[in-house]
Amino acid sequence: MTAEDQITTHRVPSGNRIGLTVLLTLSLTACAGQVQMPTEPTPPAPLTRVWPAPPERPRITLVREIQLPRDIRQKPSAWRKIVEFIAGKEPQPTLVRPYGVTVDPGERLLVADTGAQRVHIFDLNSGLYEKLPHPKDDLRLLSPIDVQVDGSGRIYVSDSEARKVHIFNAEGRLEKSLAGFERPTGLAVNKSLGQLLVVDTKAQQIHVFSTAGERLFSFGRRGGGNGEFNFPTNICLDRRGNIYITDSMNFRVQVFDPKGNFLSRFGKAGDGPGRFSKPRGIAVDSDGHIYVSDASFDNIQIFNIQGQILLYFGAPGVSPGEFYMPAGITIDASNRIFVADSYNHRIQVFQYLKPDLESEKSSSGSKRSSEDQTAPSLRSNTQLDVSARTGWIGR
Repeated sequence: MTAEDQITTHRVPSGNRIGLTVLLTLSLTACAGQVQMPTEPTPPAPLTRVWPAPPERPRITLVREIQLPRDIRQKPSAWRKIVEFIAGKEPQPTLVRPYGVTVDPGERLLVADTGAQRVHIFDLNSGLYEKLPHPKDDLRLLSPIDVQVDGSGRIYVSDSEARKVHIFNAEGRLEKSLAGFERPTGLAVNKSLGQLLVVDTKAQQIHVFSTAGERLFSFGRRGGGNGEFNFPTNICLDRRGNIYITDSMNFRVQVFDPKGNFLSRFGKAGDGPGRFSKPRGIAVDSDGHIYVSDASFDNIQIFNIQGQILLYFGAPGVSPGEFYMPAGITIDASNRIFVADSYNHRIQVFQYLKPDLESEKSSSGSKRSSEDQTAPSLRSNTQLDVSARTGWIGR
């Protein structure tokens, strides 16, 4: 059964809709006061979780979660409710196993959903919903992992099972597919240089193309040294074009310049703050802080450029602000943090609150680096989150 088969809805049988329309019209004209309008579910209470917990200054706050197109739509008008009641609502496309996520300058949230075998496109302004591939394109996504958008609106999607990267134009139609990969996963776009960067996890390399699809150069090989990889997964760029890669099975993050030259690295295997178990998504905010999701710890850790742990938020669970195998992460120009909470079938949205995480560091506790051998375990205490560990926070 495909993901499409799993999406069900209740429709009014077409043969009964004419009679239903007549009945509804008579009811509206003869006894309007007695019409039972379809009601919307009661909206959830506002989300107010912050990290760290009071009385510390909050630096991260939970904004919302997105599972269905209706989660971004404005409240429908009374007339739209009538039309939907008569015609039957269309199926609500739902997130099945979201992985890659990005937000384009037009405020569209794009989600690569490996479970649904599609890319969801949520317009955060208009509430409109689209999907890729386009129904008129002869293309089926087998295992879409990541999605990115360049400066001209082209959309890039990596498909690890098909071993291809697909390029769609700004209208969402397929332009071409790049082949020759062993297992393409993470994607990044350098808009200033007009480059597409592709993580080839199985080949232990990063391939760099022009945004039109011309191969330019590659870097990396299998190993544990500087500039070497052991199953890299995700990638992002900072404002200077420096490249950040989660070197997953080396349990670290490596940093390169725009030409692929090694700059630095941080992290090692472990279960304390600043350590990694299953590092996945990576993103950089406007102040240069590095965010890394860990699918084993079910949290997001935040580092400075020196690799010092500043803060972590989240814990295992299904409640707002908790995670079940988080994957891709992206941060937009407004410092909103979008996290693909894969096995909770949702995108969680957070906000980084200025000032800079390091601007008011206390003299003790907050300067510990990711090399601290006495760090508490993130794995052994599943209830541990940042509210219980203010010593790791830049106050």
